[in-house]
Amino acid sequence: MRAYLAAVVVCVCVHLHLGSDKRSFCVMLHHCCWGVTMETRLCE
Repeated sequence: MRAYLAAVVVCVCVHLHLGSDKRSFCVMLHHCCWGVTMETRLCE
């Protein structure tokens, strides 16, 4: 679970640097979370 929370923090930081497109952010967050945890259930 810590990896998931870390992924959220990282993706939020990246999001703040890239812009505020909520749809793109949701997709990015999902992929980033999945990449870190390899557990898609945590990202949905």
